[in-house]
Formats: sequence, structure tokens, C-alpha cells
Amino acid sequence: MLKQVLSSQKKGVPGNLSRRGQGLLQVLTIFGELFSINLTLSHVVLHFVLDMGGPVIYTVLQSKTQTREDDMKAIGYARVSSTEQVNGTSLDNQQAQIREYASLKLLDLMETLVDAGISGGKPLATRPQGQRLAEKVEVGEISSVIITKLDRAFRSASDCLSNVETWDKKGVNLHILNLGGQSLDTGTPIGKFFITIMAAAAELERNLINERCNEGRKARRAEGRRIGEVPFGYTLAEDGKTLLQNPQEQEALSLIRSMKAKGFTLRQIAGELNSRGYKAKKGGIWTFGQVQSILRRAA
Repeated sequence: MLKQVLSSQKKGVPGNLSRRGQGLLQVLTIFGELFSINLTLSHVVLHFVLDMGGPVIYTVLQSKTQTREDDMKAIGYARVSSTEQVNGTSLDNQQAQIREYASLKLLDLMETLVDAGISGGKPLATRPQGQRLAEKVEVGEISSVIITKLDRAFRSASDCLSNVETWDKKGVNLHILNLGGQSLDTGTPIGKFFITIMAAAAELERNLINERCNEGRKARRAEGRRIGEVPFGYTLAEDGKTLLQNPQEQEALSLIRSMKAKGFTLRQIAGELNSRGYKAKKGGIWTFGQVQSILRRAA
């Protein structure tokens, strides 16, 4: 009988199992799937015989269970700013919450990285412990990142989305303990839905910022105020804000526009400016690149 079992093991199938044995094997398989345990059937050999009216295990040659430990490793991240430290916001409380959550979710919490006295306005990757976190994700040491709140790790929705998309490619999930009173795991369908919504929010955020910046530039330009560097053709008034036309540079601008309209190349325009003695903004000679930059600004 034992030889028969050994022969069937080599073929990778259970040997000579009774109905009870087959039923138990199915239960074991389902149990393994539910609790993330791989039961390798070629290493589990069950043989049942009916003896004295009850099931007796004749022999169990070998069993092997392999938990997916690599899929359970996690890193916590906590942060407080200098102001929050003064106000008594507790890093210990954040770390305690992270430990409790990891225990509840059966995650192997390797450590909690702490950035103390760091402003939330800094991107995660530019913070001392944020850099360490990025390195651990890059080399594949972890499968989960745990934070208490969104603003502990990220300065904005777009910053969060950028990091989460990078982590997702590495197979790393983000766990947020308190997001509007609910916990969130980006490895779940709800979590993925949240990321989709966050992507839309980040895009809206970028568009609104661009719109505000453009409106601000238009308003300052209409008021004759400076926008960034003082553009060619103007000088800065004594108040440090208002732009005043520079007569000589305005002549050069008129020449540039006129020659461009007549089909002259950028190099030809630069050569003409130099031959007439016009100086570039910083006093140097004209090049085709400087002419191109002025035409782009005027467009």
C-alpha cells in the first residue's frame, strides 16, 4: 500500500484516497486559499483506510506550507512639523496607531520611519526618511506603506498620486488609517477607485493652479507690472514693480518684428541688430537664440 502511495506522489496526484480523504483534501485546499497558504499537493500525501469502522490515516509522507511572507512586509511613516511639535502633536500616537493597524491586518511591520520637525509642504522624496522609504520601495523590500493621515506623507493630491502610481508599479500598497474617518488600502477595489478619483482631483488641482497663474500674469501685464524677469524693451521703475518702455530697446523690437514679417531668418535678424549697434538685454551681442526667445515671448 505504501509503495502505491509513493508511486502516486511522483505523479503529483493524491494516491488511492477514499471519499473522506478526498473531502478532507478539498477542505485543506480551500483553507489554504482563504488564509494565503500554498498547500503543495505533491508534498501532501493522504491515505485513508476504513479500519474498525473509522478513518485512520495510514501514512502522511510530507507536508509543506509556504506563507507569502514577502507579501506581508510593511513600513510605517510618521511626520510632524516644527509647529506641530510645539503644539504637542504626538509622534508616539502616530506610531502606536500604525502598530495596531499592522497587527490587525497581519502585516509584518519592519519599522516606522519618522520625520520630526519637517514641513508638510516638502515633497515626500525630499525628506530624510521619505528618501529612505523611496529606497526601500525601489529595491522591493516591502509590499505596504502605512500612514495615519494623507497629510502626514504628502503635500497635495498630485504628490500623493505620483508616489502611489510609482509604488503600484512596484507592487506596493498604501494604507491610510484615517481618510475622512475611514481606513483605505490601495490594494483593494475601493482603494483603486479612490486613486482614480484622486487622479481626477489632481488634474483639477493642476488646471486650477495654471488658470490662477495665467490670470495673475494677465492682470499684472495689463497694469504694466513686472512678470518674472524684466523683458527686453522695458526697464523697471523705482517702485520695483512697474515696467517702463526703453526707447532704444523698443526700436530693436520693432526691427525684429519687421524683419521676421518680411521672411528674414533668425540669424539674419541677429546679424542686422549687431550691425546697427543694438545690444542684447545684458549687453552682449545678438544670437539667433535670443531673437527666437523674444519672438516667443511676444507671441
